Amino acid sequence: MSNKICLVVSNCKNCWNTSSKLAFISDSIPDYFDADELTSTNHIILDGPWKSQEYHCKSQQFVIERVTRYRKELASVLNSALGINYSEKAWGILLDSWLLHFTAVVHDRVNKLQNAQEKLDDIFLKCLREDPQPMSTTLEFVSSCSKDPFNQRLFCDVAKTIGLKVENCADTLPEDECFSNRSERESLTTKIYSMVSPIFRWWVQCRKPLVVVDGFFPFKKSMLIALRSFGKVLIIPGKMFLEKLPSLKKNEFLRSSLKVTEEDEYDFVANKLFSKYFPLSLLEGLKDYSEKISRLKGIPVLGTAVGFYFNEEYKILASRVIESGNKIVGFQHGGNYNLKKNELRSSEYFEKLNAEKFYRWKEKSFSGEYLPTPKLEIISAYRETRKQRSSFSDILFISTRYYRFILRYEHEISDDFLESTNEEHNFFAGLNKTIKKHFLLRDYPFEYGWRSKERWIDFAQEEIRFDPKVKLCESLISCRVCVGHFMSTTMLEALYCDVPIVIFFHIDKYLPEGEGRDLFDELQVVGVFHPTAESAASFLNEKYETIEEWWQMPETKAAVDKVRNYFYTTDSGNFTKEWTQELVALRDKTMKDKLNHKKSSMELK
Repeated sequence: MSNKICLVVSNCKNCWNTSSKLAFISDSIPDYFDADELTSTNHIILDGPWKSQEYHCKSQQFVIERVTRYRKELASVLNSALGINYSEKAWGILLDSWLLHFTAVVHDRVNKLQNAQEKLDDIFLKCLREDPQPMSTTLEFVSSCSKDPFNQRLFCDVAKTIGLKVENCADTLPEDECFSNRSERESLTTKIYSMVSPIFRWWVQCRKPLVVVDGFFPFKKSMLIALRSFGKVLIIPGKMFLEKLPSLKKNEFLRSSLKVTEEDEYDFVANKLFSKYFPLSLLEGLKDYSEKISRLKGIPVLGTAVGFYFNEEYKILASRVIESGNKIVGFQHGGNYNLKKNELRSSEYFEKLNAEKFYRWKEKSFSGEYLPTPKLEIISAYRETRKQRSSFSDILFISTRYYRFILRYEHEISDDFLESTNEEHNFFAGLNKTIKKHFLLRDYPFEYGWRSKERWIDFAQEEIRFDPKVKLCESLISCRVCVGHFMSTTMLEALYCDVPIVIFFHIDKYLPEGEGRDLFDELQVVGVFHPTAESAASFLNEKYETIEEWWQMPETKAAVDKVRNYFYTTDSGNFTKEWTQELVALRDKTMKDKLNHKKSSMELK
């Protein structure tokens, strides 16, 4: 056995040198299927501050500060390299979403490797062969960051930069496991979109409507808003409207210019990695695509709910709209916005920063009335369906999942997954046999390497049932009670459909003191919220048979209604009318303000 220690940073087993002692970088890395094998392997698992809320709060603050500085410095560099003159605000729309993930990802890997350096002597990593293809888009970068092969390479890139030993290993992984699948199959929907998109682009160019791309508005009501506004408002899918970026090639000269001021070791590492991981779409593809869509820059108001993150075509168009003196608006797409009053939630911070106006799930219109929530309006038909049903038996348990490798610090803590899974299992174990047969597990649709389903099967044996329904709403309208181990969009959707809910989590990890915390204190009094899995199970054992009566009790309704009123607006019955008035008013005001500004500028001359 060698005296050297092989650092294990992913589940790429051909990079585990078993002739040396193995040191797992954190307890999130060993695969569930390797548990038996590891009992006979000489290994240790490193710990660190990764599970603490304080660490994550400080890390979020660090990311916000670095993204802000990197955007400013890279804006100057990129303007010079590309021969353009975009404002920092335009560069914020282009870069912030990628920088947000890149900065968090690299910060996490640097900290974990430095922790290993401090605790162990004579450590080394084994490196997979290089991926010769650069990242095409932000989405490709983020998707890769959740996978083992990419993280093996990324950890090794960081390790080389901070002075850790890196050795080559025989890469025996199949090609499709090493690289992202970059081919996109053309579906019938894609063909239809390509046929109708010129019509929408012509209308936008000639009529200057307000445009919302991927805004989570109900499809039929989006069409009604377009008709009711006489085409002044278009709410359309991105693929129906935006031309796709072409295939791009790496330009080493451009990439060599990507540098920021090196104030510490983290900046030094970032500078080494910019060239390799910066998306082609935001460098090599930016100028040509920007010129190609320049005829659309006159859109007076452009908005999105999700395009800010992973839609490069939207971001490039938005940068042109900003540079033309027009407006960008955002629409809330998740249910836990504005919850953490005393902490910075970095993704929410940058979404709002890069929008002139941000429409939350509870937002006032120009007239001062609260607007109905678009995202929840999509499921309004399911709410009505549930009202008409009477017999339910399922305890729908919605299991959440988070990435095995950190992508953003405000995600649930990846390194805390095992504890979270044990708590879910404890809830199931605490149910009486008489109601356990009604337990229906809706596992998260993406695995992320945790083997969650296998863990449940091993724990519950034949007692476990998995939810076969594809759509969450179909499950919500056919269950007796919904149980969750978190508070976000899914639980609010259940509340919107008036499904009885029971939730449990460690509130000190999830919420700081403040208004949001007070809401959960009231929910705890009536039995909706529980601080432990055991308490939630005990409550359900007692209330299962009379759950609807409990849900309709005045004190329960009062506490639940406070949560509803805090997070979202219930549909008033005039969704189309209210949103048409709001968006037309926003569009007309923007055009009027721009015209007045132009007149004032001419008078000054």
